[in-house]
Amino acid sequence: MPATRSSVIQAFDYEAQKRRLWITFTSGKIYVYLEVPAEVYAAFLTADSKGEFFNEEIRDQYSFVPPDGPFPQARIIRDKGA
Repeated sequence: MPATRSSVIQAFDYEAQKRRLWITFTSGKIYVYLEVPAEVYAAFLTADSKGEFFNEEIRDQYSFVPPDGPFPQARIIRDKGA
């Protein structure tokens, strides 16, 4: 993954078998988004702006819950956009 940075998202990871997208926000809050298709995660990985992609394609599109265990292997964001 290319080095990225975001003013909104600190880290993220995806559990393919469970279709769960884990996101840690810069506020420190962690949310687990449910039933996220692998295609959406793949597009998120390549998005120029993780924050913009999240707002347009994930937030309000998928249900979310607080984490039920430890955060999986996270991808730390070092992106040029929010």
